[in-house]
Amino acid sequence: MKKIICLLGISITIWGCNNNSKKGLSINEAYIQIDCMERLDEVVVYDIYSPPVASRIYAYSNLAFYEAIKYSEINTGSITQKMPLFDSMPKPATTNINFTIGAITAFFNTAKGLCFSKDSVVKKLNYYLSYYKEKLDEKTFKESVDFGNSIATTILARAAKDNYKYIKG
Repeated sequence: MKKIICLLGISITIWGCNNNSKKGLSINEAYIQIDCMERLDEVVVYDIYSPPVASRIYAYSNLAFYEAIKYSEINTGSITQKMPLFDSMPKPATTNINFTIGAITAFFNTAKGLCFSKDSVVKKLNYYLSYYKEKLDEKTFKESVDFGNSIATTILARAAKDNYKYIKG
């Protein structure tokens, strides 16, 4: 009987700790970029990147975040216009975009394109996507993710031209 009670107690504890139902997800939007960076920090440390390589990953990922989120502010210009070899950044096709989810998607898809541990990067992206999928209508969600993907694609195209692959390290 003691074993059954003990197993029941352990089961309830594990269930309570692992219950990540949609209602349990919470995101503080003021700290989203910090949270994105913390996840990327974990990946960079796990993959054991040198400081120059880590800096490259941080720079491109945060640039992607900025280029997507800038549309949520009035008169915010593009950083990439002043940088060599960047194609024009995609502009929102509609006003039906949540720029926060666009920025998160751009950040993590850029990081995914530059890191070895893609699964770890995708895990956090999927966390955010599941949170916002419940909060947004389907059309807004899809257009926001598509916008973020287009930013990430443009940033990664530039990263492919930065001669990184020719550096011996």
